[in-house]
Amino acid sequence: MKPRSFRADLLPKIRDLEIEAKQQVLSAMISGEWISRMRGHGIEFAGYRQYTTGDDASLIDWKASLRSRRLVIKELQEEKNLNVYMFLDVSDTMLCGTTDKVKSEYAAEVASSLAFAALHMGENVSLALWSDHVTRFMPLGNGVAYHHQITRQILDIAHYGGVKDIAHSTRQLLAVMPTPGLIMLITDAVGFDAAWEHNLKVMATKHDLILIVVRDPRDRRLPAHGEFVLEDPTTGQKLVVDAADYAQPYAAFVAAEEERISALVRSAGADLIMLETSSPYKDIVRQAFVQRKRRWWRV
Repeated sequence: MKPRSFRADLLPKIRDLEIEAKQQVLSAMISGEWISRMRGHGIEFAGYRQYTTGDDASLIDWKASLRSRRLVIKELQEEKNLNVYMFLDVSDTMLCGTTDKVKSEYAAEVASSLAFAALHMGENVSLALWSDHVTRFMPLGNGVAYHHQITRQILDIAHYGGVKDIAHSTRQLLAVMPTPGLIMLITDAVGFDAAWEHNLKVMATKHDLILIVVRDPRDRRLPAHGEFVLEDPTTGQKLVVDAADYAQPYAAFVAAEEERISALVRSAGADLIMLETSSPYKDIVRQAFVQRKRRWWRV
């Protein structure tokens, strides 16, 4: 299913982001909030952790140890650019929606904002659009000017549509990723099955992974009353349902599915951000990165 138009308001968003960047709001959102797990013995202080047998005793901070009444050592962050891989789902299920923007338009704005923030902080960014295969891949690039190239690809409707195949697409994506980094996988996670579980675990093992799930209100709940025509975006098959009969069991099914996704992401050591097209994403995403920072600094 190919879209006839694309209404993602990226240019207004870019202007807002440029203002935020000048005010250092993005710095507060990004700098440190998405510290990766690749910590080493570089020159930047990253935090403390408890001393364990086998650690380098020269790294013990005796003053901090006295204050905390336990041996703690300093951890240092290697001073190097982070590789950020944006994996944006452009399959048929992302072209559906009941709000002002379909899921693909909303997700495009999320991807554009995060790419801009990463590039502004000096990180390397790669973009991949995928459905049943990778429809467009941009290698790692840097500099704010690279963001304009990214937005051109995101806005090109020729890249959108197709059956979702996470297994095939993930194999293609992992094959072209030169070095470990931070993966931001943006999708509606519709049809979350064993293939999803396996590939998320593979990505989380080799890379730092954030799963950003974008859903329409109708992905999560039906109206309480009334008859509605449902259509499969891939096959075109239609079904008439009475919401009074299905609203409650549908909501229960979705809640259980989302809890299963959340549990899998936690068990894989990854992070999850749940978004809905009916609500602005900026504050939700910012808070998620703040919590991520706090979690890593407690390690």
